[in-house]
Amino acid sequence: MSFSYDDNLADAVSRIRFAISDKTEPAKFSNEEITAQLALCGADETETAAKLCDSLAAEYSQRPDEKVGGVDVKWSQLASQYLALAAAIRETASTSSVPAPWAGGISVAEIEESTLDTTITQPNFVIGAMDNVNGAMDNVNGSEN
Repeated sequence: MSFSYDDNLADAVSRIRFAISDKTEPAKFSNEEITAQLALCGADETETAAKLCDSLAAEYSQRPDEKVGGVDVKWSQLASQYLALAAAIRETASTSSVPAPWAGGISVAEIEESTLDTTITQPNFVIGAMDNVNGAMDNVNGSEN
């Protein structure tokens, strides 16, 4: 079980450790555990960080709060904090991703489908609208072809 952390955040493990504040030894997770979770999350670093926080919350929620000497150890509070961190990581990911613009009619199939769809507004200008410019001008002036 290995541990590594690069302050430059040059690798996925370091970026995930930074997100969950697991930057010093003894580490909460080994590099192998982080890499395995990263694979399970389809290389999504944000979701991996959130899942690791969920895992820590699950671990700490199983421990009863206790008093050691004169110190209260609130494992339940720590579990709640990790759940809140997981939620914050997911929220940041969902609000920071920029939606890709969509113009419609990108593929030929989409163009044909939207042309046949009577529930959407059709364009005012279509191919061929100006094909008979001279004939249209004759009609405006009152002459016939």
